[in-house]
Amino acid sequence: MASFAPEGLVDALHARGYVDLFSLEPNVALPERLYADLDRHLEDADAATRVADVGRSKKLTAFSAADPLRRVSASARSAWVVALRDFVHIPTPDRTSPFSIEATDADAEHATRAAYVWAQSDDDERRLLSQLVLHGFVNPHPDNRRVIDHLRARGLLTPDALELADDAAGSFATYIRGAVTEKDRQAWEEADNVWSSVRVSLSTAVIVLLGVVGVSRPELAAVSPLAPALAAGVPTLIKLLTSLSHGSRS
Repeated sequence: MASFAPEGLVDALHARGYVDLFSLEPNVALPERLYADLDRHLEDADAATRVADVGRSKKLTAFSAADPLRRVSASARSAWVVALRDFVHIPTPDRTSPFSIEATDADAEHATRAAYVWAQSDDDERRLLSQLVLHGFVNPHPDNRRVIDHLRARGLLTPDALELADDAAGSFATYIRGAVTEKDRQAWEEADNVWSSVRVSLSTAVIVLLGVVGVSRPELAAVSPLAPALAAGVPTLIKLLTSLSHGSRS
């Protein structure tokens, strides 16, 4: 599996004398400085045990393209929780989109990265990314705040708005539209059924209000043709409210 470490990180570690922990046999003497690319080993509980053991006696730098505890399977999660409990989390500063690349065959490279980034996203992240791509907004429930923060930390969302980062808006959005199944949509809609009701109610309220105005104030009846346009603007209003709700808690 490909591993998209922060650009230049591995080279910088090598330059400082760090050695890849997982390139060494378990029974050999270990150097003082080691690094571990966790993305390749998250489903391996033995790898978690090795990281925990080595981390107690050596200088070990571990990195991952995204929060490993969000992505690890239930069977391996407890082992990684123990392995990483004493590590200090240092987020990558000014994380850029994983699609900010220069390549000879950029389209093919973007497609590969899109599949990788999607595979590295958990169910909540996929749900929010799909809502943004398919509907243009996300459910503003407070529980989504941590997911939004994590997507921003991964460089997938813009820092100041609930939008896909520019570099991800094309190829990644296209990939998401093809990757999301009808079963996925139904499951997410059921999870968001309360919010869906509110969204529909807002759209209905706009139309009903304009209808009432048209009846009570005939001179304003010319406004009625605007009803579809105003109702279509509800997603933008929802997106704005979501951003404000998220920003007020930052």
